[in-house]
Order: sequence, then C-alpha cells, then structure tokens
Amino acid sequence: IIPSFTVGCILKLAGNVDIKIIVAENKIFFDFNGTALVSNLIDEKYINWKRIVPIDLKHSISIPVKEMIQVLKRVAYVLSEKAYFIIMKISENQIEVSAYSSDFGFFDDCIEISGGIDKEIKVNPNYLLDALQASGSEVVEMQMNKDYSPLKLVTTRHTSVIMPMRDKEKNEISNCSEDAIKDTTS
Repeated sequence: IIPSFTVGCILKLAGNVDIKIIVAENKIFFDFNGTALVSNLIDEKYINWKRIVPIDLKHSISIPVKEMIQVLKRVAYVLSEKAYFIIMKISENQIEVSAYSSDFGFFDDCIEISGGIDKEIKVNPNYLLDALQASGSEVVEMQMNKDYSPLKLVTTRHTSVIMPMRDKEKNEISNCSEDAIKDTTS
C-alpha cells in the first residue's frame, strides 16, 4: 500500500512527465526525469471492507442532502465537547434532529424525507456531515435495521457506513431536553 501523502506528492510532481517506478521489498522509488521520490510502503493487509459494509439492511429512507447538511451545520452551534452527538428520530416522511447541551441549550429541527421507519438513532454529526458532503449527490439513501446496527448511506457512486452511538440509559437526551425546556419556561 502506498501512503496517501506519497500519492499526493506524486500527483503534484507528475504533470505530463514520464515516471519510472521501482518497487523493492518495503520501499517504492519514483523518478520524474531526474527528480526522485522514495517512500516506505505500508506493510499491512488492506482491510476487508466487504466484512464491514452491511448487506442485509431491511429499511431504507431517502434524505435530501442539502437540507440535511444545513441542519447539521446549525446543530453544531449547540453542541459542546461533553455531549457531541445528535438524536435523529425517524418517522414516516420526516427526520427530527435534536441535541442538548447544558452549555448552549436545546436544538430541534425537522426535514422531510421519502420513506420512514419508527427509529431513534444517536450519532456523531461530524461523521454524518462528512458522509453527506462526500456523497456528491442531491439525495442519499440511508439503509438501516431497527437495532443498533450500522447505517449505510448509498448513492450511485458512493457508500458510507456510520456506527450509531449507544445510550447508557435509553432516552438520556430526551429527559435532559424536556427538563431544559421546563426550566426556561418557568
């Protein structure tokens, strides 16, 4: 495996130049008409990604990427380092995104989707945001089961896997959020 930094250097140096490549036991040598680049090779087996990407997911929803990205960027203002997660409550044709931080308060927003399942998922919003931005699509299909199995985001040219976070206590964020709302209204 060639390190990504080395690949970046190759792309910068290559241009329209012929490249001579020599591979040794644990090194790779590139010659760009007199400019040399030597790099160590990664001596590990590449991960078997087919074992990681779930295949038997029974439920699917279609999420508008642009709207979801906007919601995730707004919720980032509420999150703190102590509680950096969101709760997505998925129901028929809607996702409700909520978060609570004792430092910054409560956030709640909804977007329309196609499809639905009654499910509540706790995720790191940065992972979801990265996957949506990398999708390069207007709509992403989120596949899932009812349990805490991985979420799979699929477009015609991209697939991402996101692991949901587990609660120590079920509805931990809901209780905090309801208490915070009661405290601010009294």
